[in-house]
Amino acid sequence: MTRYLKFVFVLLISFVFLFGNSNGNSKYSLVLKGEFTQGSILFAEVNGVSQEAKGTVTFNNNEYDFENDKNTLFTSIPVGLPTKPGDYKVDVNIEENGNKYSFSRTISIKSKSYGTQQLWMSEDQLAKYDNPQADRDNDAILEALKSDVEDIEWESQFIKPVQGRTSTGYGLRRYYNDDPEPEFHKGIDIASWNGYNVVAPQNAIVVMAKENLILHGTVIVLDHGRGVGSLYLHLGSISVKEGQYVKQGQVIGTIGSSGASTGPHLHWATYSHGVPVNPWQLFAVPSSWIK
Repeated sequence: MTRYLKFVFVLLISFVFLFGNSNGNSKYSLVLKGEFTQGSILFAEVNGVSQEAKGTVTFNNNEYDFENDKNTLFTSIPVGLPTKPGDYKVDVNIEENGNKYSFSRTISIKSKSYGTQQLWMSEDQLAKYDNPQADRDNDAILEALKSDVEDIEWESQFIKPVQGRTSTGYGLRRYYNDDPEPEFHKGIDIASWNGYNVVAPQNAIVVMAKENLILHGTVIVLDHGRGVGSLYLHLGSISVKEGQYVKQGQVIGTIGSSGASTGPHLHWATYSHGVPVNPWQLFAVPSSWIK
């Protein structure tokens, strides 16, 4: 069994399912699926609602809107890397036909270590991090990742956007040169070759397609709906336009080494409501989320 298949198998059997409500005052139940650890994405759904129903779910003091699709409310919930291990209440509020329903569940989040990495960069590359334009670029990317496009159906499980070796994993505490303060690596780096095609891992709307950003070079941001977005950095070229709908497997750009990059690769990151989450977990999306 390959390492990738072993990972998916372990991930699938580690999924936890929570049903029902804790106070009995709602006719609905919340289903949560995912790995309840730091850096994870949780898949939340409420079944059996009408097409007019809407609602929100609150976790760790953050509220997220549900998307209504075929009598089911869907949304993703991010468990950010800084989330402290422990018990958390998940509150659900639903409005339907003039009535309001609310209920809650308590979940337990466990710690998870993703390792460390030492990275050496030239002074010219490091200077880019102090450029004020870099902060403005980051703000624009984060704003794009908070896009909330609805009615995007998922064809199948996510696929890898480019073939190649994973050179840097998600969640690593990365140390630059002699700086004693690490930064969390918010995605995965896939080593590849200049000019290789990068494809959309899932159906999406292109919400950003920019060139020549100080740190990140040529950049694409996709919105996959249900709170899920993805980010592609250091590209060599862009093949799509902002506002364009792309299908899973469609070419969106090519591998490059633009921005603060030490060689040709793709930095691929996935987000839930603007919070970076472990990309590998999208290779085991619950079947109810797929068309």
